[in-house]
Amino acid sequence: MTKLLLILGLLVGIFLPGESLAQENKSNFVHVSLVDRMQQDSKTECISDSVLSFGGGDIIQGEDGRYHLFVSGWVADSARQDKLMPDSMIYQAISEKPQGPYKMLRSIGAGCHPEVFKLADNSYMISVQGGYYSAKSLEGLWTFHTFGFDSRNRPAVKTTSHWSLARRKDNSFLMVSQEGGVWVSQSGVSTYNGVTDEGVFPLVATDYDDWVVWRDNVQYHLLLGNHENSQCYYMRSLDGLHWVIESKLDYSQVMKMGADSLGLEKVVYGCPSVLQNEEGKAIQLNLEVTQVRKDGKMHSRNVSFSLEPDLDVRLINKKPITDAVQKLEILVKGNDRFNPLTDLDLPTLRAGSPLEVNRGGGGIVVESKPQGKDLLLTFYADFYDFPHGEFAVKLAGKKQDGTKVAGYMRLPQLKDNPLMSVRKPIFANFLNKKRIKMTVENLGDVSSRRMNIYLKYKENGKYKVLFKDKLPPLRPFEVYNFTVDVKWVLNDRCRYEFVVVVDDKDYESEYHFVK
Repeated sequence: MTKLLLILGLLVGIFLPGESLAQENKSNFVHVSLVDRMQQDSKTECISDSVLSFGGGDIIQGEDGRYHLFVSGWVADSARQDKLMPDSMIYQAISEKPQGPYKMLRSIGAGCHPEVFKLADNSYMISVQGGYYSAKSLEGLWTFHTFGFDSRNRPAVKTTSHWSLARRKDNSFLMVSQEGGVWVSQSGVSTYNGVTDEGVFPLVATDYDDWVVWRDNVQYHLLLGNHENSQCYYMRSLDGLHWVIESKLDYSQVMKMGADSLGLEKVVYGCPSVLQNEEGKAIQLNLEVTQVRKDGKMHSRNVSFSLEPDLDVRLINKKPITDAVQKLEILVKGNDRFNPLTDLDLPTLRAGSPLEVNRGGGGIVVESKPQGKDLLLTFYADFYDFPHGEFAVKLAGKKQDGTKVAGYMRLPQLKDNPLMSVRKPIFANFLNKKRIKMTVENLGDVSSRRMNIYLKYKENGKYKVLFKDKLPPLRPFEVYNFTVDVKWVLNDRCRYEFVVVVDDKDYESEYHFVK
């Protein structure tokens, strides 16, 4: 019996590389965050001036291949620099390289926190605090406009401060405004529709006042920072509404010199913006770097850092990733600048949920197979722990030269879902019944399926169904209006809590109101 157990133990050790192998490889683990992927030796001062300070800026590549920087600027060396920000100007500068240096071209107009986009009609937009500028070309005449906002009966989320925009896959736009309110617009300049009942920023980040949002081919990303202490939260989302906090970052970690070595009171970093490649992956991070002197005066510069792009990775597993899954198969794609067959340091790679990978857990490489210029990797773990709300697999590690790399993949069990959003129902008396007018909108970037809709009210602590119906499929931004007559069982002199639920087996949204 002892020999049999010994043989079984040896077989398990050979064929199931579990805890012992994980422990052996533990020392090779490296934590990889966005700040870790900032290439310190690529730091470049994008634009400088002896009279002006430059703050946040955004970069876009023009039709001629040159890069255009739109950046806020104001009179330098002010002891009350923050009070001058509403009076700052937007300047346009140009460079042959994305990291600069940039040559001043012209001023556009008043504004700060610029973000520039090419729209579906081939015109251009510069979003700024308070509105946006539009032009038919980057070199054209820019005209100022204000955005339209429709809260859609949601609690008022402030839009008086700045905001950040991300292009969705259907060329519609998602906006994150002050306090984390989320809005969507069909064109980027058409009305922004409120879709959240409360802000998406974490409660622990109430003092954080800088943010930027962007989307790649896997997920949305958000950096939420505090320019006073150079720290920020890095958050991710599948749909732009439900966010997970992956890590807390400190921009100053990548700087070689602190305030003391420069004879300053402090150096702070903020107003982030990202430059993306064709897949939407961030390849450059720009920051406002402010030097605060002992006398309280300040001078700001816009500085760029190249980013090691996210790896182009594909999860081969087709079945849902559950606690019973022990192997992940991941294809790492090669390109002209990256050869996964020779560039990756395989013992450092980990794969699993971002939470466990960031803590040194997840699967380790047990097999690698070349697939042309790509590399198929098999990762093993006793089990994979994906917490509630997590939607992505993370692969992280190093290249042979020590460069830190990471990549994300969507869990295979997740579908593309619409964004079904309900306006507050309108109640009217009709004979001895109540006639209820309902408006449902698909504010997502994919068409909806046929779904259920319920109107429920709370009585004695429990929700009861007032009516149930079926919704037809709706295209993105399609509106569906209908009325329903119900037998009224409630007391009109009392206030009730209601909820409208739209769902199917893969999706659910709720809208709460009181009447």
